Amino acid sequence: MTWLDTEHRSFETCFRWTRPSGEGSRYTGARHRRHQRAIGYGWRLRRAFSVLCQAGHTRWEAMREATQEAAELALEMGDPLAYAISQLDRAEVASGQGDHDTGHERALTALYVLDHLEDVDDRWLARAHRAAGANLYRRGDLDDGRAEIETAVRIFTDHEDRWWQVRALCNLAEVYRFQGHHVRAFDLLDNAQDLLVGSQNVPEQWARVQLQIGEVLRLRGFALHAWFVLEAEREFTRIGDDWGRWRTCLVLGQVRMAHDRRLGKEEMLRAAKGFLALGTRGGTPAPTDWRRSHSRRRDGSTRRRSWRESRSRGTGDRTTVPGNCGR
Repeated sequence: MTWLDTEHRSFETCFRWTRPSGEGSRYTGARHRRHQRAIGYGWRLRRAFSVLCQAGHTRWEAMREATQEAAELALEMGDPLAYAISQLDRAEVASGQGDHDTGHERALTALYVLDHLEDVDDRWLARAHRAAGANLYRRGDLDDGRAEIETAVRIFTDHEDRWWQVRALCNLAEVYRFQGHHVRAFDLLDNAQDLLVGSQNVPEQWARVQLQIGEVLRLRGFALHAWFVLEAEREFTRIGDDWGRWRTCLVLGQVRMAHDRRLGKEEMLRAAKGFLALGTRGGTPAPTDWRRSHSRRRDGSTRRRSWRESRSRGTGDRTTVPGNCGR
């Protein structure tokens, strides 16, 4: 996302020319039409900027301001669909900054607006369910979050929207991983991986699936699971996704801590420095919040219960990894 860093000032200049004014009702005739076009351009510009920031996990504060202004512009346009989309973007911002209560509220607002629109594409409803579910499980409401995301998966599957289907499957796998259901999480990720085979322009999704597979296999006790994490780091580095790269370093540090504490510590320090540098460029160390909320959800008693359950199954949780996982 180096390109976004260098072009941020150009975006800011365009934003200044298309800020919400709240004065649209004062205009009539040709002037009203010009004003409507301007705020429409402003909404689309902020939407594009938000998508880029979200993809790069960077400039969260700038994204927060842009999505707020986009919501105001949608109200000036009198476009409820644009307003719902802006609320979904605002939900992503809140989630990225660790404010999952606000993220959930904004996702519910979007869902309410979309439910009252005629002829709306069901996939927007699915995205609202996914956003609501992601914020729910990340704040600790795992069962409710899972139900929302399962609804999203069904809709994306019915529409054969593979990009969003994979993203929702990854969310669902994360819920199952948090709950200690590692075999189910692995099966979902294996399905997500199959959906990506033959697809074009999905390197980030491929890397994220590989990273999550590595995390699940670590929890299942497979010694070779680090291969998936290393592959994910190489892919994140190639496409310039710094957030994904440092996230993989964090997981790799956990892997190596089990065998060599010194090497594990070095990887974790490398990740910490990377996140710090990312933060100085306008990002936010989201994994810090992820680790904190993760530990809150899975307290000591839950860990012990999961361990006892896996022990009682014997080797049932250590089945051979299917051969297609290495694609």
